[in-house]
Amino acid sequence: MIQMAGVRKDYDGVQALRDFSLTVGRGEVVGFLGPNGAGKTTTIKLLMGMLFPSSGAILVDGIDPVQDPVEVRRRVGYLPDVPFLYEYLSPRETLALVGSLYPLSADEICRRTDELFQEFDLTDRADELINSLSKGMRKKVSVSLALLHRPPVLLLDEPTSGLDPHSVKVLKDRIRRERDGGTTILLSTHVLEVAQEVATSLAVIHEGCLVYAASMQDAATRAAGKGQSLESLFLELTRSL
Repeated sequence: MIQMAGVRKDYDGVQALRDFSLTVGRGEVVGFLGPNGAGKTTTIKLLMGMLFPSSGAILVDGIDPVQDPVEVRRRVGYLPDVPFLYEYLSPRETLALVGSLYPLSADEICRRTDELFQEFDLTDRADELINSLSKGMRKKVSVSLALLHRPPVLLLDEPTSGLDPHSVKVLKDRIRRERDGGTTILLSTHVLEVAQEVATSLAVIHEGCLVYAASMQDAATRAAGKGQSLESLFLELTRSL
């Protein structure tokens, strides 16, 4: 569902990604880890067609995001690290606006909105203006937007940031259900515990390079074999030379 082969991304001569290759199969949840500035958000924006690679090849569900970014966005639910919402719309109006961009009927948009707002405890705030909502409430609106059109691929950039513990649990439960239903998820996070609980595999990026990729079980076995925790393994992999 996600294929990146030999991808390089340069910004003014600085390599943000270097010979980056990653394959993610249907129904996999990849915990995408790395220090600040490692290239996680750049990777996700390349998959969305928001940035173009300097070299290399990218496919999302068989579609090249450089050649057909609109089709890729039909198939992807995207949660950016800093979500943008229109301040003077309500959450309900926001989902109605975004839903109209997809092949969804008005009835389906309303039904999906009600389901998601109930799940993420937004029903009582659904008709208030976005600018009156807390950071956590805004994040839950943004998660609802990513899930609205039932995409086969989810790209989640720091999805638990700003959420309270109850909301984090609700989101983790939702990720598990999406995984079990065959959705492919790339989950960028700084919270190793979240990746351990929901991911099927682990990918670690450091200074623009993929330094480790394995199933979560293999990663745990490697760490245990060295007498390490997964946290210690991550720190070892991302230690600057």
